[in-house]
Amino acid sequence: MKSKELDEKVLEAYTAFLERQIEKSTELCIIALEQCIKYNYNRGIGGCYYLNANIYSRNKEWNKALQAAEKALWHFEQIEERLFQAHLLYRIAYFHSQMEENTTAFEKCKKALEEFQALEDKKGEAGAYSLLGTIFIQKAEYENALEHLEKSFSLTIRQNNLDRAGSDCINIAAIYLYKGENERAIGYLRQAIELKERYKNEFESGSQSAGFPFYSYNGYVLSYSPNDRTIADAYLNLGMALSAHGDYIEAVDALDKALKIKQDLGDQFGEAVVYNQIGTIFIEINDLAKAEWYFLKARPLFELLGHKQSEGTVWYNLGRIYLLSERWESANHSLGRAEKLFIGLDIPYDELCIMQQKAALATKVGKFVFAEQLISQGLQMSKNIKAREFEVEFLMQLAGVRDLSDDFDTSINIYLEALEIAKEQSLLPRIAKILQTIAALHKKKGNYCDALEYFEEFHTVQEQIIHAQAARHLNGMQVIHETEIHRKNEEIAYTQIAHLESLIEISNQSILMYKKELNKFKSGILTITNQKDKEENIVRQVKMKLRESPVMQETWDSYLEIFSKVHPEFQATLEKKHQNLTSMEVKVCVLIKAGLMTDEIAQILSLSERTIENKRLQIRKKVGLGERGSLSGLLRQL
Repeated sequence: MKSKELDEKVLEAYTAFLERQIEKSTELCIIALEQCIKYNYNRGIGGCYYLNANIYSRNKEWNKALQAAEKALWHFEQIEERLFQAHLLYRIAYFHSQMEENTTAFEKCKKALEEFQALEDKKGEAGAYSLLGTIFIQKAEYENALEHLEKSFSLTIRQNNLDRAGSDCINIAAIYLYKGENERAIGYLRQAIELKERYKNEFESGSQSAGFPFYSYNGYVLSYSPNDRTIADAYLNLGMALSAHGDYIEAVDALDKALKIKQDLGDQFGEAVVYNQIGTIFIEINDLAKAEWYFLKARPLFELLGHKQSEGTVWYNLGRIYLLSERWESANHSLGRAEKLFIGLDIPYDELCIMQQKAALATKVGKFVFAEQLISQGLQMSKNIKAREFEVEFLMQLAGVRDLSDDFDTSINIYLEALEIAKEQSLLPRIAKILQTIAALHKKKGNYCDALEYFEEFHTVQEQIIHAQAARHLNGMQVIHETEIHRKNEEIAYTQIAHLESLIEISNQSILMYKKELNKFKSGILTITNQKDKEENIVRQVKMKLRESPVMQETWDSYLEIFSKVHPEFQATLEKKHQNLTSMEVKVCVLIKAGLMTDEIAQILSLSERTIENKRLQIRKKVGLGERGSLSGLLRQL
């Protein structure tokens, strides 16, 4: 069986995979693999194993995907197909990252990046930078992550790959969310949504440029399928960032959009997460009825999916609602359910949250002794795990219990202890709350001078909070503005490069047409001079032919001028690195760099194809290329 027939069988399996017919793709892949093994066709065997890796990846079977990709890599190494090897290294790195084997993932991805750069594969290079960015995020090396993700974003914008650029923006936003820089996160998330929706609109309008690059058996192809899941995630993250920023109305609007997409996709877990997030916002704005409605929507979905921690969080939030609305029995039941679900999960912060709410409930119903017992346990656990914010919260609760018992002096002392920790941790909202409470207690005791002192300090902290919020808002607006300018500049650069590349292509065609006309012209002159006629008649005919000729001079200088706009450093770098090249050999190198074949170069330089082949051989020797080295590949790297 010929390699072409085997390739067709493999491509059949790939086509089914791209059309999301996974069972059919698997069946066709097995048939193709058997045939390729039978004829020892390494390319086909590697292609089948690579497809298997993608199928396992879709099902998140990372170990199996990794094994299949490693087998594919071995077979492509046998035929020295570097582009596919580079992509397989990238995929292997991705599988290791999904298995949280970050050291191996990083090493493999760096090798893939170096290969993509050597091969001038910008799509692959962008993918490698993006993956390195996510690996650095997993390693909590956020500055390195930002550097690599920004490189990926720059490359993908230039390629007009809006979907990948949007994904990079989501990852960059995730870093700023983790760092608490919500304004920056909001700017990147809005940009991510704009890019991904523009990409989707281009696709739906039938634009030929829409789609994302998917490395298939026969190279990069366009797979026309907008990724709604990532748009939903962008809206979800935007809602969370806006909520943290206090923009609750906009947050709910963004989360509603995420919810609709999650429902359309049948993503029950995503749907439950959005319900839970919206419910949390309604607790913050004290709309308890709406909050309860959303949590009751989320709870059965988490239970159905067996996600205990998320279900426990919903029960905990319901407990908070019932506590705030003074439904004591319901609060006790909900917090008890949450506590049971958290058992065995070894998540101390969740346990502290439950303890805190149970202490609040005990305080509300007048069980002060029980409340103090819970608070003491919470304080001890907070100190053990160095959870200083929880320590402040429990101290404030304890001070509140003593206040209700009219033990004002003890209450003030405990508040002062909490204040000291809050100042150490720069918890401005908590500092303000404690100062206000201490001032009120001194007022109750009739200590008006002390009360005034604490009220003045409270007022100063409140101003600091307001100024900090204003500064963050202005900074966020500046970031959004700068990000938009950066994106526009990248788009302009992409357009200019595309224009210049098209000029080179036009110049290639023009110079070839020119040489064709010149050859016709020379042939005509030769025909005239070979005539058996009077000398004066031959001279007259030659002069007429010269007047008729559409081209009279070489256009190399004008061609080189256009070429230099796209590759400004190429000729200077080539001549500096390889000073032994002749001027004609430099011309040959320029035309190879421009993507022309031997026969086309021969036409342009008015030389025979054999001469050009000899020139290429001389160049290879002068630049030190071995038998297997690629001259065009070397020139592409300059």
